[in-house]
Amino acid sequence: MADRLQTFLVRLGVFGELWRMAARSKRWWLVPMMVVLVLLGLVLTGLQAVPYLSPFIYAVL
Repeated sequence: MADRLQTFLVRLGVFGELWRMAARSKRWWLVPMMVVLVLLGLVLTGLQAVPYLSPFIYAVL
């Protein structure tokens, strides 16, 4: 089971490394911040597809 988990985390790349670091050092408070940053990135990426919102998103970034 541990080999499968390691393989999965390696495939995740940076996210797997961050998860492994949080688990190893018992810094679980990092997990909600990582989730919020990923969700914020997805929302901003999705909003760029809306033509009348794109100029505002580019002004924020």
